[in-house]
Amino acid sequence: MDIVLYLLYSYGFSIGCTLAVVLLMERGRRKYKTNGSSPPDVLLAAYTFILLTVVSTIGAAKPGLLLAVHALAVCALAIWFFRMEHNYKIRRSEKYLQDEETIFSCLQKLRQDGNCGFALSKLADIYFERGDYAAAVRILEKLIKIEPSTRNEWQLEQAKKEAVKPPPPAPEPTLVRFARLLRGLTRKSRQL
Repeated sequence: MDIVLYLLYSYGFSIGCTLAVVLLMERGRRKYKTNGSSPPDVLLAAYTFILLTVVSTIGAAKPGLLLAVHALAVCALAIWFFRMEHNYKIRRSEKYLQDEETIFSCLQKLRQDGNCGFALSKLADIYFERGDYAAAVRILEKLIKIEPSTRNEWQLEQAKKEAVKPPPPAPEPTLVRFARLLRGLTRKSRQL
């Protein structure tokens, strides 16, 4: 019976670690706007599951070894998480610098030729990506006068929709939420 419980725990732990790997990859895609999960990332998640399952199955005979392996796995996940965060931040800063260079070269091209559709299109794409929808709308309106296309008109509509949306509210600081929670609990305890 104990071995069955250890095996169930081990498989649950393996699935949990694999889920953590997948969620961390998705977090990078959402927060840092990376290109999503690449095949090596998916293989990493699969290998994490297989390795932890095999080691956990072998370690089920020795519970002390099993807990040590799981503690090492949690430490490895934490190290991997911080490494991925660092890599995502580096990629985002490299993309930002690359976009700045592109903006600079597009603005130079527009000084030479004010009706360069390619430069306007690139600028609109970069501003739209960055969330500067007002600048994207201005540039897209000029671009549509020069080169009317379905893509440009669609992007202009999207930029106008996004420009009208109010910004999301700032998240409440943790200490303020904690203080409100405590205040609510003390009020309820007084009522009892």
